[in-house]
Amino acid sequence: NRAYDASGLKFVRLLADDRLLDEQNVTWQVTEDALVAASEGLSPLPRIVTERAFWFGWHAHFPDTILIR
Repeated sequence: NRAYDASGLKFVRLLADDRLLDEQNVTWQVTEDALVAASEGLSPLPRIVTERAFWFGWHAHFPDTILIR
């Protein structure tokens, strides 16, 4: 599992090759250290330090979290 500081962005689709599409139609590449935008001028979104947790425990603590499969 990885978590990134999405800075308020909403991702709407998981694409092939570890890429995400946000609601502004920008494609982001998932890497070990950050989400990297295909568009120039956008800063990478850094990976944040996390602890592995069961989904139900996380969701109970952060109910607004959206899971992307």
